[in-house]
Amino acid sequence: MAKRLHIRFLTRSAAAMILACLTAAALAITALAAAMPAVLPTTAAAAMFDAPFASPSLNERAQVQTTGALHVVEQRTFVFEQPTDVLRWSFTGLPGNSEIEVSSVRLAPVDENGAVVGDWQTLQRASLNTEWRDSLEGSGGASKDLFSSMANDDALAIPKQGTWSLDAWRRTLYAFFDAPADRVMFEVDWSATDAVAAYDDVAELYWDYVPARSDMATYDVTASVQLPVPEGALVVPDETVLAWGHGAPGQADVTADGTVTYQVPEVRAGQYAQAHILFPTTWLTNLSKEARTTYSGVRTDNAKAEEEAWTDTYSNQLVNRFMVDAVVALLCAVLLAVAVILYVTHGRERRDDLLLLTPNERRQLLEDPQLIARFKAWNHVAKDEPDPQALTRRTNDAGLFDPVSFRLQKALFIAAVVLVGAAVLALVALGSALAAGMLLVTGICIAVIANYMPRRSAKGLALAVVLAEQPHTAETGHAAASPRS
Repeated sequence: MAKRLHIRFLTRSAAAMILACLTAAALAITALAAAMPAVLPTTAAAAMFDAPFASPSLNERAQVQTTGALHVVEQRTFVFEQPTDVLRWSFTGLPGNSEIEVSSVRLAPVDENGAVVGDWQTLQRASLNTEWRDSLEGSGGASKDLFSSMANDDALAIPKQGTWSLDAWRRTLYAFFDAPADRVMFEVDWSATDAVAAYDDVAELYWDYVPARSDMATYDVTASVQLPVPEGALVVPDETVLAWGHGAPGQADVTADGTVTYQVPEVRAGQYAQAHILFPTTWLTNLSKEARTTYSGVRTDNAKAEEEAWTDTYSNQLVNRFMVDAVVALLCAVLLAVAVILYVTHGRERRDDLLLLTPNERRQLLEDPQLIARFKAWNHVAKDEPDPQALTRRTNDAGLFDPVSFRLQKALFIAAVVLVGAAVLALVALGSALAAGMLLVTGICIAVIANYMPRRSAKGLALAVVLAEQPHTAETGHAAASPRS
C-alpha cells in the first residue's frame, strides 16, 4: 500500500511539474510573439472584444471627382444576432465645409460567402425627425426598443419600414427595414462635396472609410479610391501620389492608373480606419473658385512631417505594448518558477524520510477518533466538533501537519487569485489579450501547484500509510478515506 501511495504521489507531482514546464514554454512563446509588433490581430483575439454588431465584410469604391467631390458606393454586410430593423451610419474624417448627400440605399440577403441570394430591396427616402438623434446613438437596434418613448400620434415619430433618412447637419444616415435574413448586405451610394483640400502644390484627402463604432467590429475591409488622373499624366507612387493609412493596421497600395487601395483584415469595436492621400492639385480641373481659395500655401512637407510624427507615435504604442507583454511574461515566468521551487523545497512530502510510528504513537493516534477525523479532513474544522480549539491543540501537538507548507499553500492560492484578477484588469483596462492570457494561465497553474502541496509532516505521512493499510478502524466503524497525496 505504501508503495502504491508513493507511486500515486510521484504521478501527481510529475503532472504538476509537466504542467508548469508547459506553461513556462507557452509564456516563452507568447513573449516571442509579443516581440513581433507587425503581426496583425487575429480573429481569435478579436473574439475577446466581441461587439453587439458584426460586419464580416466591407467593400467601398470611391472616386475623387475633378471638382474635389468624393463619390462612394459602399457595400457592407451585417450579421444580425439580435432583433434589428434600424441601422445608423456616420460619415467622418471629411473637411468641415463638406456636405453629404445620399443617392440611394438598398439591401439584399447574402450567403456566408457574401454572394447575393435574393432580390435587392430599394429603400425610399423619408423626412428626418431630429428626435431620432437622442433615441439612436449607436449602430442600430430594434425600433420598438429605441423609439418606445416617442409619441405614436406623431407621423414622423415612428419611422416606416423600407425607408431611409439623412441628417445632413450631423452627417448621419438612418435606415429602417425588415431584415429578410440574418445576413444582409446594404449598399449605400453617397457623395461628399469639397471632400478634397486643394493647396498650391497638392490636393489632400482625409477620409474615414471605416468610422469608429464602439458597438461594431468590421472584418475583411477593402476600400479603393480612384483619383482623377488626367490623360497623359504619370502616376508615380511616393512622388506624384502619396498614400498613408491610419487606425487599424492594414495595407495601402497605389496602382499605375491612380487607384489607391486599402485592405484591412479587422477593425475592432472602437477602432477606425482612415485614408490620407496627396496628389497634384492640377488634376482637379473643375474646381470652383471658392474651392481654389479656401486653402493656400504648400502642404507636402507639412503632410510628410505629420505622417512621420504619427508613425513615430504608432511605433511607440507598439513598443509600449510589447514592453507590457514582455514584462508580464517575465513576471509570470518568475512567479511560476518560484511556485515550483517552493513546491519542491517545502511542499513535497519526503517519502525517503518516512517515519515509522512507534506502537505507542500508533495506539494513541488511532484511539483518538476526533483527531483522525480532523486529519482526514486535512485539518479543516468540522461544524459538529464539540471543542475545536482543544482538538486543534491536540493536532498541533501530534505534529501531523507541516505549518510552513500550510502557509505556503495559502500564499500560492492568494497569488493565483491576484493573477486572475490582474488578467481581467489587463483585458479591460489595457485591452491586451496576450497579457491577460499569460496572467490567467499562470494563475491557473499556480493554483494547481498549490492544490497538490501535500502539507503533511513525515509523521502525518506515516499515519496516512497506517490508515490506508487498514480499511476500517474499530474506533469509528467507518471506511478510512484514501489519503490525499
